[in-house]
Amino acid sequence: MQLRHKSSSEYSTPALNQQELEESERQHKQQKSSRKARVAEQREKAAAAAKKVENEALEKIVDSRWLPIRDHSLTPKLPATPATLLRASLGDLPLSEIAAVEQVIGTWLSANVLPVIGSRLHTHRGAAPSLQKKHFNPINVQLLLNFLFARCLDALERHNKHDLSVTEVKRLRKRLIGVNRYEAINSSFDIGDHVIEQLFSSIAKHLQIFIAPGSDSCVDEMIIPHFGRAASDRGKLRNIPGKPHDYGMLAYVLAQPLALSWRSVCLGLSPTFGTNPVKPVEAALQLL
Repeated sequence: MQLRHKSSSEYSTPALNQQELEESERQHKQQKSSRKARVAEQREKAAAAAKKVENEALEKIVDSRWLPIRDHSLTPKLPATPATLLRASLGDLPLSEIAAVEQVIGTWLSANVLPVIGSRLHTHRGAAPSLQKKHFNPINVQLLLNFLFARCLDALERHNKHDLSVTEVKRLRKRLIGVNRYEAINSSFDIGDHVIEQLFSSIAKHLQIFIAPGSDSCVDEMIIPHFGRAASDRGKLRNIPGKPHDYGMLAYVLAQPLALSWRSVCLGLSPTFGTNPVKPVEAALQLL
């Protein structure tokens, strides 16, 4: 057996390995600390950007004559006043519910919606077979109202979220408008998003003919019932459980109480399914 002495370099190898481990651990800690610092910096920048947007929105609200109270509520500078009806009668007689619909909604349809649908009917009539052209003839506001009522009854019949008699709903639906005429008018509602936005924006101006706005307002989201496949494919439908209608198109509504009955009345709508969907704060600023 031969014996030899270990060299000094062989004795120092474990020490060197220990130094390398310590250096590697130190670098790992530095990298970990650096990553945490970067993440913290990114979060601070995101929080600062969100705060900037919030401050800008708050400045717009203040400029619109509203004052912030603490961090969560708003109060108007002027005393709260309800909305008041400007036209509550037809001559010496009070308006019935049907007469109110015809006078308020009918006049809006006649001025804003009827020209658009009439143009689309004329276009479709040119491409329709000769035996079907009569279904695309021009319509008046009464027939357009009948179509809209029939559309509402169709929704009631398909989606049974009511206590009404289905037989009575079907009977009323058949009395309003024929099937072929209904389908022709329905096909003429293939209007673009920009036209829809223009129609919605005209509502507030039209309602001021009948209602004097007050200063006590509320902006809330609402679901317009709709189950169209095209709207679903384009991501325009929303589902909000707990709403009276939980599935359809989302819009923000400006409501005010009436002076005598204290019932809420809609004074404006801001849709989220147009070309430029609005966020809640943007919708509130537009409507107020």
